[in-house]
Amino acid sequence: MQKLMIIGGDILGETLKVVLADYFDEVIVVDHKQALETFFLEDPTHVLISDTLGSPGDAQVMKDIRGANVSSRIVCYGFGGNVDIKLPIKKEELISVLMGEKE
Repeated sequence: MQKLMIIGGDILGETLKVVLADYFDEVIVVDHKQALETFFLEDPTHVLISDTLGSPGDAQVMKDIRGANVSSRIVCYGFGGNVDIKLPIKKEELISVLMGEKE
């Protein structure tokens, strides 16, 4: 079962949920406050982390998730320069990067 967790409970996260719903059995959108707990409860196969999470607490959540990760594919998305998926991007390219077919 393919399960996607999107960390970034803003309009962009909700939009990605709609766009990616056809490619996953389940898509969960959470904000950074519930991210770590949800990660452990849901055990997602893929995780998208928004680069708009900018506080020190947000950075710690990302670090904790990456450190606790055993088998999930974790990628960062956003408009900044230090992301795995730089937006805007075509849907096919987004899927390709998320699935690990394209770096």
